Amino acid sequence: MNGFVNVFESPYYEKVQDVDFQRAIVLRRLLRLYMKYNIYVNVQRSKLTTWDLVLICPNGHWNVVAKDEVEKYVTVDKSGKVVGIKEDVVKRERCRICGLPVKPYVYHPPDFVEPIVRKLEKSVEDLRQALIAYLEAWRHPLYMYWLKHVKGVVPLGASAILTSIEISKAPKLSKLYRFTGFHVIGVCPKCGLVMLKNYSPNIHQPEKRTYKYCPRCGAQLVGKFPSKKLYAIGFFNMFKVKYYYACTRCPTYVFTEDEVRKCPVCGAEMVKKIEALKLDYDPIYKTALLTCVKNAVARVGGKYKELYNKFKQEDPKDAHIRTAKIMLAHGWQLWNLFKFNRIEVPVTNLSKYIPPMWDVEPKRVIPEEILKRLEKEKDKKILIPL
Repeated sequence: MNGFVNVFESPYYEKVQDVDFQRAIVLRRLLRLYMKYNIYVNVQRSKLTTWDLVLICPNGHWNVVAKDEVEKYVTVDKSGKVVGIKEDVVKRERCRICGLPVKPYVYHPPDFVEPIVRKLEKSVEDLRQALIAYLEAWRHPLYMYWLKHVKGVVPLGASAILTSIEISKAPKLSKLYRFTGFHVIGVCPKCGLVMLKNYSPNIHQPEKRTYKYCPRCGAQLVGKFPSKKLYAIGFFNMFKVKYYYACTRCPTYVFTEDEVRKCPVCGAEMVKKIEALKLDYDPIYKTALLTCVKNAVARVGGKYKELYNKFKQEDPKDAHIRTAKIMLAHGWQLWNLFKFNRIEVPVTNLSKYIPPMWDVEPKRVIPEEILKRLEKEKDKKILIPL
């Protein structure tokens, strides 16, 4: 136990001393490393096929040409390479700073960059193989009996689902959504109130601090999915303010230029702030799972791809988010089944219930003792795929 103190950096480590929890922490660190490398390599790979056009005057002033105006000055072939410069157009141009004539310069990536990017791509592939090897060696029932048999669930998505569930140990699905950043926050479009908690689109009980309508002005709250951009600049741009008021007790904020002294939810004192809101969830799981849904499930997936296409017809913007939430809910449901032999249906209205899905017959991968246990339960349809 003492040998892992410096390895597992988590506030839950001292409280939850579980082997699966410790393995999930290691897998999470490996997942974070893979995602950072993958993003960096994608950026460098895009630079190999791009180039910049700059107009420079005798005084050394750089006039960078926008991408949509490049063909105004140069001739480009089908492969994207510059094959000629339109001299008559360039002669009419002047420096935007000093007004002197300019000369065009085209920047291409040097030749030594490509071998470096190829080595980085090999490192990313090695990390991906390491994720697969770790998942296979762990032999977690959620991976062996479900994730491994769903098309499109690449190691990136499987690691995100598995680590988020094992680390959070969420007793309720709503707690897991909040831990991974798939919860919904309430925003008042009229007075600028933002509720990171206590928002419910269906229930309005102010005595229990559950709000559907704004406790400050009475307008109906609008639900939004949290994101880094929304927390950093989204609310400031939405309400066109430079500061906000934060409650000292609960996660309630008011983006307004009018002075707010007391919190409209709990009555505590409000403090004026100008910095961006801090994330109240770990973004690695949300980013990894949404990437898996967009790039893998939506392309090569089986039954979850059908679900994604159905959501896309209803709302193209949130189809990947809704699919990711369904997959996370199925993971939490099957985690309770495979590890604790508990049947948890994540919805109260069974008419809207979507059961977990396999791209192979569940009887081929799920142990017989679990199937026999399910035959005695009322909710046997938990294993019936769409």
